[in-house]
Amino acid sequence: MRLARRRFDSSPGHSACRCVCWPLAAHRRTRASPYAGFAPAVSETPGCFRGARAEPRLPSLSCRTVVALLRGRIWPRDRTGLGTYRAVTTTKNLRAEGSEVDISRALDVLEETATVLDRAVSELPPRRWLRPTPARGWSIANQIGHLAWSDSMALQAVQRDPEFAQFVKRVLSSEVSGFVDRGARERATLPVPQLLREWRAGRSELRDALAVADPAARVTWLGPPVLPRTMVASRTVETWAHALDVFDALAEDMPATAGVQVVAAMGVRTRESSFRARKIPLPEAPVRVELTVDGGGRIAFGQADAPERVLGSAWGFAAVVTQRRNIADVELETVGDGAARWMRIAQAFGGAPTNGPTPGARLAWHQ
Repeated sequence: MRLARRRFDSSPGHSACRCVCWPLAAHRRTRASPYAGFAPAVSETPGCFRGARAEPRLPSLSCRTVVALLRGRIWPRDRTGLGTYRAVTTTKNLRAEGSEVDISRALDVLEETATVLDRAVSELPPRRWLRPTPARGWSIANQIGHLAWSDSMALQAVQRDPEFAQFVKRVLSSEVSGFVDRGARERATLPVPQLLREWRAGRSELRDALAVADPAARVTWLGPPVLPRTMVASRTVETWAHALDVFDALAEDMPATAGVQVVAAMGVRTRESSFRARKIPLPEAPVRVELTVDGGGRIAFGQADAPERVLGSAWGFAAVVTQRRNIADVELETVGDGAARWMRIAQAFGGAPTNGPTPGARLAWHQ
């Protein structure tokens, strides 16, 4: 058993950034690649993240409620909290009110996550947009440029632009490469006011397009086709991931957003794929995950009598499975060899295996 607590030290920063919705098997990547990362391995999973030590308090959810949220069966009645729930229509008539509310709430979470980042960067003088981030070779401008570019790609996909469909075919056949970095770099050269306008406009257009998209019709994407609500989840996680990169670069804690418990649940559900991506046999012993959330609540996953455990904070668990923190830097305890191995390789996203930061690497940015 070991208890790994959050700490600050002078270890050098880890350079690899994790980008959320790209099918990495279609890309040539290196460990230092700023876009090595994130195609969600769990479908239809809305979610975003919170930063450490943020003041807003999130209520606790039962495991059953979290699973229902993940499966789109219920959704909060209000946009500001997760305290009360309503059933979401799950019949074939996906144009029903419940389904529309589902995508609407998911879009609210996406915009909340983007707004947290928007407020932080909009107050920066232009020279600070050149500040490096934990993703090697990427400045804050590159991070925002990448989000603006990927939002525009998602918009093309949702609008079923024929040019995007041809682009996907070329990507999957390895005819093109380096386009993610190129898209970020090109937008990073824009004047800051113009880049901000383009990012905001693109977010708004994408939100509008997703809000009216047929929820039953899958959208061509860089990987398997996805439902609109999966696209929303992808954009939320990616936006959160790059936001955390920026907040780390600014040595600031990222304000809380509403989806940490859903992100934790996604991390649990991708345990098997984390081993499979590395061609490592899944340990036979089941693992129980018990996590604390803001306000003193708890969420749990897995068999109650499982011999192995992951215990600690929901934020710490989510940060590890999204490869934004090393387990040594968060409040997590593992019981059993299989659980410890999982936390060393966890990745709550699809694609080829990638490595998280080394101990203290991301915390060094807060020195």
